[in-house]
Amino acid sequence: MSRDAGASMTMRLGAGFLVIGTVLSGFGAITGIGLLAPQNAAVAAEDSSAVTQKWVDGAVIGGRVVSSSESASASPSESAMASDSASATGSASASTSPSASNATAADPTRADQPVSVTSADYSTFKDLSVTVSQTKKLASQGILVTWTGAKATAEGEFTTDYMQIMQCWGDASTGPTPDQCQFGASTASLNALLGTGVASRSLGSKDSDPAQSYDSSVLMPTTPARPNAKNYAIPFRTVTGERVFYVSDYFANATTNEVDAVRSGGDGSGQSLFQLQTSLDAPHLGCGAETSEGSARSCWLVIVPRGEYNTNGTPASANVDGRVSGSPLSQSAWNNRMVFPLSFLPTSSQCAIGATEVRIVGNEQFTDAMTSWQAAICGKGMTLGYSQLGDDEAKAQLESTSSGTTKLAVVSSPLSTSTTPAAEVAYAPLAQNAIVIAYTIDRSFKVDASDTSDAYKARMKTNGTPVTNLTLNARLVAKLLTQSYRIDVPGGGVKAPLTNNPYTLVRDPEFVALNPEFANFQASAAPEGLIVSLGSGDNTAEVWNWIKSDPVAAAFLDGKADEWGMVINPNYKSLHIASDDSINSFPKADLTVADADKASGIPGFGTLDMRPYSNDYADSAYHAARLDAGTKIVWDSTKSPAQYVSGGSQLPGQHFEIAITTLTSAERYGLNVAKLVNSAGQAVAPTAETITAAVNTMTATTASPVVAVPDFSKRVLDTYPLPTVSYAAVSFCDATTADLAGYSTFLEYAADEGQVSGQDTGELPIGYVPLTTSQRAQVAKVAKLLVSPGEVAAICDPATATSSPSPSPSASSDDGDITGGTSDSAPAGAEVPVASDMPSAAQALGAGDSSLALYAGKTANDTTGIQGAAVAVSMALGIPALLGGFVLLRKGRKLSRIRL
Repeated sequence: MSRDAGASMTMRLGAGFLVIGTVLSGFGAITGIGLLAPQNAAVAAEDSSAVTQKWVDGAVIGGRVVSSSESASASPSESAMASDSASATGSASASTSPSASNATAADPTRADQPVSVTSADYSTFKDLSVTVSQTKKLASQGILVTWTGAKATAEGEFTTDYMQIMQCWGDASTGPTPDQCQFGASTASLNALLGTGVASRSLGSKDSDPAQSYDSSVLMPTTPARPNAKNYAIPFRTVTGERVFYVSDYFANATTNEVDAVRSGGDGSGQSLFQLQTSLDAPHLGCGAETSEGSARSCWLVIVPRGEYNTNGTPASANVDGRVSGSPLSQSAWNNRMVFPLSFLPTSSQCAIGATEVRIVGNEQFTDAMTSWQAAICGKGMTLGYSQLGDDEAKAQLESTSSGTTKLAVVSSPLSTSTTPAAEVAYAPLAQNAIVIAYTIDRSFKVDASDTSDAYKARMKTNGTPVTNLTLNARLVAKLLTQSYRIDVPGGGVKAPLTNNPYTLVRDPEFVALNPEFANFQASAAPEGLIVSLGSGDNTAEVWNWIKSDPVAAAFLDGKADEWGMVINPNYKSLHIASDDSINSFPKADLTVADADKASGIPGFGTLDMRPYSNDYADSAYHAARLDAGTKIVWDSTKSPAQYVSGGSQLPGQHFEIAITTLTSAERYGLNVAKLVNSAGQAVAPTAETITAAVNTMTATTASPVVAVPDFSKRVLDTYPLPTVSYAAVSFCDATTADLAGYSTFLEYAADEGQVSGQDTGELPIGYVPLTTSQRAQVAKVAKLLVSPGEVAAICDPATATSSPSPSPSASSDDGDITGGTSDSAPAGAEVPVASDMPSAAQALGAGDSSLALYAGKTANDTTGIQGAAVAVSMALGIPALLGGFVLLRKGRKLSRIRL
């Protein structure tokens, strides 16, 4: 071969290697990126409708006027923002840029009063910036309101400088008027905590607010007892036009969502979890209801910052109590309002009336997904009816021979093969969720005027602000569930052996060791028990199994004291929870009755009055978000008959509620969720990654390998201990052809569009973790089976099958069996070996060691499985090919340049 031919051949080989190397390396890189950035439901569904407003920019749509001198003091960016806001809402230029003289003149006939740049309010609020976490696609849910640039609320009390928040209706583009806002359902406790009129709709006397118009529209009706009285208040006007001065006809303290006061920290920041209400919760507001134009009615969020001046212009410091006075609906306070438009999802049914309905029953963990999917599936020509039942009741529907029962149930564990042949029930995963402990807690630190340390000063700057980091282990949850803290027993647990137990969770050394900031909380800080739901279910059993899998928690349930001498409430020891595998509810076994007041004829109250059940997991989250556990221990002699009633929601700055619920419900109501200590001794929060990792460690059941359940004997890092998977169980041999077709349509949606995370109708609600590709394939396979008569006949009645059905799935199928075999949803290598130096579960959780050390290590990224192998092979071949290609090309060019 000639030198030129050799050079040419070498260069061609080099070019070929370059192409191969580029393809392989590119494939490996793309696959590797996919592994390094797994799908995260929370991130994928991150809301983009958050809105931030600055007080100096007007902040009220068409509302509070920004004076020219005020605009001049703003930065160019602030002025531009104000201009954009005005143009977006169609505000007249005269309103957005009045003269300085107009900015200080109050016109009582206008709802959009100006604010003077020389007023104290301006200097107080000029740096205030407020963000609302979500303003579109809203439902009955929680939204987070955060702010910066405020003045710190006075330590210890709500005297000055705090926020008031309310929900309003209003069809005008300029926002609501005061009479359209749900506010003023005050209580005696609130009135005592806040200044005169601050929690009410009362306007006081005519000299209470010079900017307010005191005409007949705000003059309250007289009473026979006071025929000449002249009391003024802002009436409430409903969305349908009714007008009342006594708001209890429409909302009361137990139903309103108003936030009467929320603190700002020492750094001027703060936050409040606000619970929105739709027309289903508050028909008088009508949010989300269908309008005459066929759209869903929008509403408004109004935030009224309160400073240091009363509505009459005098300083709060001049008041006897030092508290700012006047209703936020009074004109001077209303002028400072900030308004955010809220767009709601429709609350009316989108399914055609009279359409054929396919009935499905199932557990609560799937309810939120089903609620979202139902309206979307209607568009496919089918109406789905869903009834939420416990797992046992749902399974009983499948096993029933009665007419009218459904043959598709959503469950967490398989049916017993002793009652239903495994081959006649097809299983498919639908949604992944988690059981969580959600909470709303305000920091309530002890005040010590003698403490001048920097640590104390820093701590007090956050006093009254929300706690956002909480860790619980299995034994602490066991203590809460068994009324072992004295405060959870009617009468205060005054009998042995409870007398030596901590009075509250906050006074438990075990709790403080995991949550050090609570060491400085006031002695009175305590939750109203642990809010739990009534009824039974597989996921409730899962909570108990997690607790009992921990050696020290199981020992506590069995009667062994903890390191500080705390013992289980003896009424629960007799239940033998530690050894009873059938327990799947949250019993309330202490029948103690608080001492009655015989002299006054007031009876005692029991556990169910003081620590009542909620209806279900979602209701538990709702009560925690509303800051009202439903406790009824306030005697009301005015009732007929006289009875114990609720004292209402917890007071601002004193919030402390915790509840067992689902992650979807916690997300819906905007609750914080606690980290739980897993079997590896690691405190883990419920995220898409930690839930997926936990699902991958689940163990297949003997009744159906498709259905897996948690295995608490596995000590695996970075796994959340209480994952849940909801499965569709289809008893297809007993179903009609029409029902099977409906079930198939439902499953097809669940495997495809239903796995898109988001807040819109038809999407997978936030809190769920989307199914993996292989899990979705399992769902699609079952959907296909249900509309394959030959395959169904071959399984259900093989003796009379007349056609040659397609081979039914078997254990050897690549993507798993429908009714048996092996599911491939758990990838290889899911069980991560625990390092030999990891503490045992007992050591990690503090058995015999007051340090209660948690495992703090991290596992390395593991790229095992098919994708990991693809990365390794691609990069191993691609990189050498690239290098070889470069070398050969270079050598070829060198040969071509050599002349004989």
